[in-house]
Amino acid sequence: MKLLSILALFFYLNSNVYAQMQKDLVTITGRVSDYNGNPIDNCSVMFQNSNFDVLYETKTDEKGKYQIDIPKGKYSNISVYYLEKTNYIEQK
Repeated sequence: MKLLSILALFFYLNSNVYAQMQKDLVTITGRVSDYNGNPIDNCSVMFQNSNFDVLYETKTDEKGKYQIDIPKGKYSNISVYYLEKTNYIEQK
């Protein structure tokens, strides 16, 4: 019975921590476009915290839009990264 009580307490505490983590998230949305206003799809949008030890990343959709849920806090580096697709021809 004592083991069951300890397990119940463990799961209760973990569920409270998880709920607290969910509550402390913010949703960031945006749109990535080129100089002409055309959307850029499959573009990486990255947020790095002030300690530079955690990186959150999402990708844009075909309309250039993105959405990400990240913990509240200060982010010192916000980056957008895109590599243009290029067709290479192999020469013999």
